[in-house]
Amino acid sequence: MDFECAKPIIDALHKRIDHKVFGYSSNDTKEYKQSVYNWYKKRLDFEIYKVKDMVLVKRD
Repeated sequence: MDFECAKPIIDALHKRIDHKVFGYSSNDTKEYKQSVYNWYKKRLDFEIYKVKDMVLVKRD
């Protein structure tokens, strides 16, 4: 038997669809960027530097 989806779920889906960007843009925070930096540094020994809208990756 199918049931109607709860209104808060439908509202959240509409809000996300109306935003029209389905990538990772909601993760554009200082904490998210720091975790990406830490991941690259720890696993690949890469350092990431942001210059305006470009990201430069430097390997030691």
